[in-house]
Amino acid sequence: MLCESCKKNNATVTLTEVKDAKATVFQLCEACARSQGCPGQQNLLGDLLSGFVAKARSAESTVEKACEVCGMTYRGFRAKGRLGCPHCYELFEEELTPLLEKIHGSARHIGKVPCREGEESSSLHQQRELTRLRRQLREVIEQEDYERAAEIRDRIQVLEVELSSGTSSSGSGPESE
Repeated sequence: MLCESCKKNNATVTLTEVKDAKATVFQLCEACARSQGCPGQQNLLGDLLSGFVAKARSAESTVEKACEVCGMTYRGFRAKGRLGCPHCYELFEEELTPLLEKIHGSARHIGKVPCREGEESSSLHQQRELTRLRRQLREVIEQEDYERAAEIRDRIQVLEVELSSGTSSSGSGPESE
């Protein structure tokens, strides 16, 4: 079949153009297809093969990594469904982040924190409050509510001082609103 564009060379590329839910098929030679913005067949094959090679290399490097603390490999994690120790989270972070985002919608823990006794629980509470306030500050700045942003900024500063000094507010005053 001859190229529908130049009518000289054999057509080796099928180009399908979709406009307004209508598909139009063109039979083109490689030169005309390139002039239409389509990559040549050699480029497509090369890209496909390089993609397979890259995927295989990343799979090999992932399998080779083993936790220094517990000996867990990524392949072992995939087989068991759980990691061996807290160090594994750091070692396999690159592989785990997309997986956690897919499963939980986020790679950060946003759920409940168990209650602990004494100073540690108030410190955890203050850390969570600080995180919440920083998120709220970003939101009000995006909304251009600068007065509210200044109030939140001041509350953040009070909490940061309390955390660094190891004290907590008594729940009274403007900083505990």
